Amino acid sequence: MFMPEDIKKILNNNQVIVFSISHSQYSEKIEKLCREICKLDCNVLYVTLNKPTTVIESFLKNAKADLNKFYFVDCVSKLLGAKKQVSVVSSPQALTELNITINKTLKKEKVDIIIFDSLSTLIAYNDSFMVVKFIHSFISNIRQLPTKILFTLLKEDEGNPAIKDVSMFVDKVTEL
Repeated sequence: MFMPEDIKKILNNNQVIVFSISHSQYSEKIEKLCREICKLDCNVLYVTLNKPTTVIESFLKNAKADLNKFYFVDCVSKLLGAKKQVSVVSSPQALTELNITINKTLKKEKVDIIIFDSLSTLIAYNDSFMVVKFIHSFISNIRQLPTKILFTLLKEDEGNPAIKDVSMFVDKVTEL
């Protein structure tokens, strides 16, 4: 069983982390991760490629999170301009647009942690080589900042060659 102190320790000792999560427990584990992140009292950028921001906000509210500490990049719902703290990207395939949108948010807001949900979705929508290039560039840019990145990944995708390549760029891959 993964304990809250484990998440804190992992965050303290690493800047770029991949959390591998079983498909059958994915939603439950993401909610748990978010609950633990909320306890850290930090600003979070949640990049969602597979659920609309409204769904993420719902479980954050249930976790009694301060939504003023969350910013979102939403590649799913296309709720353009719906909320100040939500930036919309046209689709998970729009890697350049995604990169620009994340960078704009990071320049505009103080972000301590980025939750990138998920590498599995990114690979489902894009060419593997392009995903590896995108993630490598993204991580290289973030390493210049005092920001942590938490990528999520379906455990079932661990064998994907692109995931193996991405794993070379991160500090830790661990099961959640």
